[in-house]
Amino acid sequence: MKNVTEKLQVFEDEFFADIKIRSENMQKELVKWQSGVEERIDKITVEKMGIREDIENKYIDDLKNQAADLYEKARSQFQKTESNISLLNSDVNEKIEITERNIKDLSESVSREIDDIKVTNTNKFNKEFAEYHTGLDEKLRQYEKDMDGRLNLFTETIESK
Repeated sequence: MKNVTEKLQVFEDEFFADIKIRSENMQKELVKWQSGVEERIDKITVEKMGIREDIENKYIDDLKNQAADLYEKARSQFQKTESNISLLNSDVNEKIEITERNIKDLSESVSREIDDIKVTNTNKFNKEFAEYHTGLDEKLRQYEKDMDGRLNLFTETIESK
């Protein structure tokens, strides 16, 4: 039995040594596989980071283009609005000038009419005053004649008595 035990011991030693070698080989293969997987993951990560950067850069460029388009539209709209305001301002200024001219013309016309009315009224007053004065002078002359006649009559009456 000693022989069987020795053989069994040798068999066990060889078996455990073989298992140990296989375990070490498997461990090496596992490390090698893990290293390969990590390399592929790193490679994929680098590729994906590049793709991501490309997408981000494209998105940034698109945003810049959209912002530039928006800026251009806003600037164009601002210029149109500014132009419309300028035209409106010109129209308002023109209407103000026309209104001021109309007011000035009206003022001059009213002033001329007032002057004409003053002259007409002054002439009318002078004419009526002259007519009244002439009438008054005639009445005074008539009154003087009457008074002279009465005085003469009175004087004759006194002298005859």
